[in-house]
Amino acid sequence: MSCFLPHLSRWMDCAISFQGRTTHTRLSDLTLAAPRRVLHHLDVRIKAPFDGDGTDDDNIFFSCGTNAFRHVSMKITTSTLPSPESINPLLFTSLDVTESSFTHTVRSPELLSFLARCPNLEHFYLHGVSYEEGVLGASPDVVTLPRLHTLLLDLVCIQRSVLSHLHLPALRELHLRHLNMDVSLDGYHVEEYGDSDDEADDFSQSPSSDHHTGMGLRKLIQRSRPPLEILDMDLSDMRTKDFRWVFDRLSHLKQFSIVGSDMSNKVVQLFKPEPIPFGESRCWVRLPLLTTLKLFGCQQFSGDALVDALSARVVYTDAASPSETLTNVVVSGCHNFTANHGIQLSWYLHQRLHFS
Repeated sequence: MSCFLPHLSRWMDCAISFQGRTTHTRLSDLTLAAPRRVLHHLDVRIKAPFDGDGTDDDNIFFSCGTNAFRHVSMKITTSTLPSPESINPLLFTSLDVTESSFTHTVRSPELLSFLARCPNLEHFYLHGVSYEEGVLGASPDVVTLPRLHTLLLDLVCIQRSVLSHLHLPALRELHLRHLNMDVSLDGYHVEEYGDSDDEADDFSQSPSSDHHTGMGLRKLIQRSRPPLEILDMDLSDMRTKDFRWVFDRLSHLKQFSIVGSDMSNKVVQLFKPEPIPFGESRCWVRLPLLTTLKLFGCQQFSGDALVDALSARVVYTDAASPSETLTNVVVSGCHNFTANHGIQLSWYLHQRLHFS
């Protein structure tokens, strides 16, 4: 169907048959709801079609969006992603790929090849089932998505391969969710700079996935140099050396949120300004545009370390760059950050601090 999708405005009806079952959609019914009948979003669920789990829907096409601007979306079920040789370029701007079971999963080379046929992507979401693809025989080709500004990886084990082979020069939002694994993941097929053990030797409940996530993020930033403004890590972690490497290079980051991290005092201290040698009273501040910091359920760093780092930061940035200082700090469920620590930090942050 790929060669016909760019001409969706000319469609009247669509009937798709599979194993004796037919789904039918009248595209003309979408005309009033979405006057610009252009395919905007594709939702792909990786599983056997009509496998009896009750999640298949006869409505292949549907209208969505805001009241002011509506568009046409398409959702399909397939046991494998199509090979790039079998499809024309797909011009939608939003893609959601969801795995449902270990029976039908996506390997990173096939996923990257499919993404190469989606040159206009602006949003890409991958929801997995923590499937390990094994050690790759060779590196996949690097895929450039020049317009992609939002990327989400959720519950996958292929984060290193995916992040390492994407070139995303416009990326502004990166959401990493449920990537932590307490088991050892398969090794990467090549050794790269940074693969050595973390010299900090900090505690981690998920050292293997931390390694994979950190190395993938390093490669993505090194290749793309993206103007990343939002980094959201929910039950996704990195090694201490990766936090340092990443924070040293995200000069556009405005919002950083992390849930359930084993980050140590060494990571927290990265938020603290560092004096510039022979710079009189000038300091170097990592993440210089950071205005929002949210820490949830982080149990390894001490309250004293966080108070020391953030109080020093706001004292300096409030004076040196008041338009680029912390305006919203949330600390919640971090056992070592007590009410006394909250009171101490409030002397510096005032109404900008929210803790529980």
